[in-house]
Amino acid sequence: MAYKRSHYHPTRLSSNEEDEDTVYFTPLGAAKEVGRSCLILRYKGRTIMLDCGIHPGRTGDDALPFFDSGPDAEEIDIILISHFHLDHAASLPYFTEKVQGGAFKGRIFATHPTKAIMRLMLQNHIRTDSVRLAADGTSADEGAEAPLYTEEELQAGAPQDHGCSSIRISNNKELAVCCVKEHLKSPQPSSWAWARGASGRQVLVL
Repeated sequence: MAYKRSHYHPTRLSSNEEDEDTVYFTPLGAAKEVGRSCLILRYKGRTIMLDCGIHPGRTGDDALPFFDSGPDAEEIDIILISHFHLDHAASLPYFTEKVQGGAFKGRIFATHPTKAIMRLMLQNHIRTDSVRLAADGTSADEGAEAPLYTEEELQAGAPQDHGCSSIRISNNKELAVCCVKEHLKSPQPSSWAWARGASGRQVLVL
């Protein structure tokens, strides 16, 4: 049976419905499933996206997080990438370059190893996806599935245009109302846990 993206729609709150003293958490993926990790946190007028991955068991648009159920791309202040696995990072070029015409203008943060290895992982993902699509044998005129993004879009995307910043593993980094802290038991030695804090309150995402 074909997978239908309509089976899951997180509740979206407009900004005028939100209480400034409440932390709002919206999963756009990785809710009741493994894959396409993408979480939205809102607090004190700030909007942060935690990870931006794909579902490893899906292809094409079906592999993406439910971006249409989240805030507008231009409302997101910061994207934090925890580590380089595809289910946590592989939809990042799609989001920065294609969602709402590339409306995202915020900053992207990752550790230096994550940033370096993520680029290699995404380049390899593009190539293996191209091989898979070529083996399918259908043409664009016949409704063939298109790659989520090209190598050119990856090169033009997040790491350069949006200032993908590195975080030294020995430091805490204050990001507006966001605090990034090392998490030594993360899946990869390059990964971090993100703690978002303001006014003495924090949300820790492991």
